[in-house]
Amino acid sequence: MDRAAKTYFMIAFLLTVIGMIMVFNVKVFNSVSADEIALVQLRSLLLNMLIAAAVFTVTCTVKLEMLRNNIIWILLLGFVLLVLTFLIGTTVNGSKRWIDLRVMMLQPSELIKLIGVFYLSSIIESKIKNGEKLKELFFPLVIMGLYAGLIAIEDLGTATLIGLITLLMLFIAGYDKRSMCIIAILGIIAFTGYVFMDGKSYRVMRMQSFINPWAVAKSWGYQNVQSLAAIGMGGLYGKGFGNSTKKITVLPEAHTDFIFAVFCEEFGLVGSIVLILLFVGLLVLGVYFARKMRNRFNFYLISGYTLLIGIQTLVNLGVVTSSLPNKGVPLPFISYGGTSLVVNWAIIGFVLNAVMSDKKEQIS
Repeated sequence: MDRAAKTYFMIAFLLTVIGMIMVFNVKVFNSVSADEIALVQLRSLLLNMLIAAAVFTVTCTVKLEMLRNNIIWILLLGFVLLVLTFLIGTTVNGSKRWIDLRVMMLQPSELIKLIGVFYLSSIIESKIKNGEKLKELFFPLVIMGLYAGLIAIEDLGTATLIGLITLLMLFIAGYDKRSMCIIAILGIIAFTGYVFMDGKSYRVMRMQSFINPWAVAKSWGYQNVQSLAAIGMGGLYGKGFGNSTKKITVLPEAHTDFIFAVFCEEFGLVGSIVLILLFVGLLVLGVYFARKMRNRFNFYLISGYTLLIGIQTLVNLGVVTSSLPNKGVPLPFISYGGTSLVVNWAIIGFVLNAVMSDKKEQIS
C-alpha cells in the first residue's frame, strides 16, 4: 500500500508539473510583454501551487472524524460562499462564478464538489450502518439538490457533474434502483429546464454547435472546430513543445478548458496517449485503494473522489474532441485555475489520509 500511495502522489505531482508548464507555455504566447510573463503569469502559477501544497498537507493529516463531526458547518460554509458569489462575485466571460480574494480567484462551485462527496460519504456510511433505506436520505438529497440548483444558474456543467456523482455514489452503496431511476428522471427534467431558462440562450446554441460545429464554424462552433484542427495538426508525434499555432489567440480558452487540444498539437497522438495513461494510472490506483478499505466511510470517500476526477477527465476530453457539448469542465491538474488545482490536491490529500487511517485501524 505504501508504494501504491507514493505512486499515486507522484502521478498527481507529475500531472501538475505538466499542467503548469503547458499553461505557462500558452500564456507566454498570449501576453503583451515579457514583464507580464515574468511578474504576473509565473507568480500566479507558483502561488496557486503553494496554496495547493498547503491544502494538501492539511487534508492529508487532518482527522477525518473531526471533519465528519463538523460537516453541518462545512455545508453551511458552502452555501454562504455560493450566495456571496451572486452578491459580490466577479463576472468572467459572461458568468459570475468567482470571488476575487486578491491572492486568487475563488470558485465556490469547485469547493462544493469536494464538500459534496465528503458529505455523501459520511451520510451514506452512517445510514447504511443503521440499516436505513433511500427514503431516509431525503434531506441529504435535498441539500445536494439545492447545491446543484444554485450552481446551475451560472455553471450547468458543474451542477450536472454534482448530480451525476451523487447518483453514482448511491449506486455504489447499493440503494434501490427504482428510486434511483426516479431521481435520475427528475435530474434530467431539471437539466432541461436550466438549458432553456431565460437569459441563458447560449446553452441551446452550445447544444446545437455540438451536433454540427462546422455549420456554425464562425460563431458558436468556432471553438469546437479550432480544437479539432489543433488535435489534427499534431499528427502522430506533434509539432514539438512550444510550437502550437492554434494557442496564439486562435483557440479560445486555450489555457483552461481546451488545453488538451494544445497538448495534442504539440505532442501528437503519442504524447496524448501518455498523458491519458497517467490519468488512467491515477484512477486505477484510486479503485485499488477503495477495494482495500475496511472502513466503509473511507471506501465511499475514495470511490467518490476517484469518480469525480475520472468523470471530469472524461467530460473534458469529450468536449475538446467534440464528443460532448461544451460544459466548461477543466481537465484536472492540467487546466489553469487556482481553485481547481487546490481542490484536486485536497482530493489527493483526503484519499491518502483515508488510506493511512484505514491501515492504522487494521493494525490496531
